[in-house]
Amino acid sequence: MKLINLSILMLTTFTACIVSANSPKPQGKVLADGIFAPEHGIICDQKAGFCVDSFGISMEFTKMYLGEESQEKMLKMIDEVGSDNFDPLHYSFSNKVYCDSGERVCYQDRFNETKQADFNAVLFEDKE
Repeated sequence: MKLINLSILMLTTFTACIVSANSPKPQGKVLADGIFAPEHGIICDQKAGFCVDSFGISMEFTKMYLGEESQEKMLKMIDEVGSDNFDPLHYSFSNKVYCDSGERVCYQDRFNETKQADFNAVLFEDKE
């Protein structure tokens, strides 16, 4: 009986390792459904498929925290719209929060100038 329980535990652990190795790394502070801050200064949106820092959309952080597939999708989208039409400084998350990295501010949405405190704190405020 102990051997069977040990085998089940080993199989469960092995399966969990495979799943976590192939999955994005949602870690850190959860800001909204599918949106998290893996560390201060970075926000990732699993639904939208990108990560940002205070300078705007970051391909490197997208790859690091959401995986190479997400990075490739972003690069394909940029290629489709043309790099001249892609603005990494202005973006909306899947929960409609809109940020302008040039102005260093995030709002509730693109048409609502109410500042979004949690997103601003992570991206644009110094870590205390």
